[in-house]
Amino acid sequence: MQFFTKLTAMATASAAVVLATSTVSWADVVPVPPAAVTNTNSRLCLVVENGGKADGARAFQGDCGAGHWKIRWAGTAERSGSDPNGPVTFTNEYRITHTDSGKCLEIADSRKDDGAPAQLWDCREGLKTQLWELDPQNPGRIVNRNSGKALEVENSSLRPGAHVQQWTKTRTAAGQVWRWTLS
Repeated sequence: MQFFTKLTAMATASAAVVLATSTVSWADVVPVPPAAVTNTNSRLCLVVENGGKADGARAFQGDCGAGHWKIRWAGTAERSGSDPNGPVTFTNEYRITHTDSGKCLEIADSRKDDGAPAQLWDCREGLKTQLWELDPQNPGRIVNRNSGKALEVENSSLRPGAHVQQWTKTRTAAGQVWRWTLS
């Protein structure tokens, strides 16, 4: 959970140093080493079918040696008003990519309903279903920007192979809490 706090601090510090225009895209400003994404309830990792090589590969939980992810800040930094020294506001947006395929984690078909599956697809700039927030009120929660719903293991299952999907955020859903372990 400290990883989320450190990541946000790194993004803010790096963006503050390089901010020179009123709106800047930071897709690759704050690279983070590959990490295993572990569900804290099951202690199993976020993995994808067939090594994540094909668009539409479903995400599920499984053996932690089966795949790693990169998280990159994909947000923007905006300076308020025309004052070049004015306050800067940062968005909390991240793109999560599979290290083997380079494809992005997303919610299928940009769906907004509970139970919509998480999958991989070619990364596309500006596609909200491929953007994620790290929930500051609930450390460990990963929230889809398009739907506002949390990434979770179906029914908070403890079994390998359980699908990963989105569901309405709740503090009591053990399957919605994730930990990043740098590899």
